[in-house]
Order: sequence, then C-alpha cells, then structure tokens
Amino acid sequence: MDVLRKNEIYEADITGFTSDALGVCHIGGQAVFVRGALPGERWRVRIVKAGRSVSYGRGEECLSPSPDRIAPACPAYGRCGGCAAMHMSYARELEFKRGKVNDAFRRIGGLELSVDGIIGAGTTERYRNKAIFAVGGSAAEPVCGFFRTGSHDVVPVNDCLLQSSEANACA
Repeated sequence: MDVLRKNEIYEADITGFTSDALGVCHIGGQAVFVRGALPGERWRVRIVKAGRSVSYGRGEECLSPSPDRIAPACPAYGRCGGCAAMHMSYARELEFKRGKVNDAFRRIGGLELSVDGIIGAGTTERYRNKAIFAVGGSAAEPVCGFFRTGSHDVVPVNDCLLQSSEANACA
C-alpha cells in the first residue's frame, strides 16, 4: 500500500501498545499509533502524521470500547502530558507496565526473561515521589502545571492527582 494520507479517516482495530501507552493498529500493513486507544477497541482514526514505515493517528470515534476503558479522574487528562494511562483500569495499566518490562528485557536486553506478575500500589493517587512542574505564562499571569504532550505549552494544573499534596502545595 502507498503511504497513508494525512487527514484521511480509516477504521481500525487496536492490537497493542507502544512503550508510551499509545494504541497500535495496522492500516494497509502500516503501523499507526493512536493516543488514548486501548487494545481490543475499534476506532475511526484520522491520520495526522503519515510516514513511510509508521504513522500517527488521532482517534476520532471509538466504535467499540474496551471493558478496560474508564473515565479519567483528572480534569487535565488528555491535555496535560503528565501521565498516559488514566483512561484504562488499574488492572490493565499493570498489565501494560508488565508488558513494557518484558519487551525491554527482550528487545533492549536481549534476554529470554519475563516477569510473570506485578505488584500493584496500595493507592492509585498521590503516589509519585518526584514532581517536575513547568512554569509559563507571563509575569502578569503566571501558569504552573505540566507540558502538553510533545510541546512546551504549559497546561495549568492546580492539583495533580498523582503528585503528593505537599508537591502540589509547593507548586
């Protein structure tokens, strides 16, 4: 197939994840990465960046959602680049992370080693122990938050659900 065309819309089944939690589908034999898509879902995907071997798409409509899909608790999710997995159940997030480790063992380490299980955290909020807040705006209207994914635009976030209350207060 020719290179996919930018702004064209295709229907595709999401079959996996990238290491950054982007959904992966194949259209005409080419891998397409879609932010916010989960394996097992069918999407209408608009091509936003078309390459020779890989393309990036934006999910226009989820035609059949995964049972692992949840509503993100964070009002900044999807705009803020601070986390990538709030749209999936915690059990699915743990499986994603286990798969990421196993993939790193194979592809990066060249090891035939795999993690069978993963121990989850006691809580899914306020668990991060490192905070890097971005500051932007102007002297008259400063903004504190996190960078939008793939940019240096600061998305205002007053209360990040992953950061400790102390880190949020410092910001």
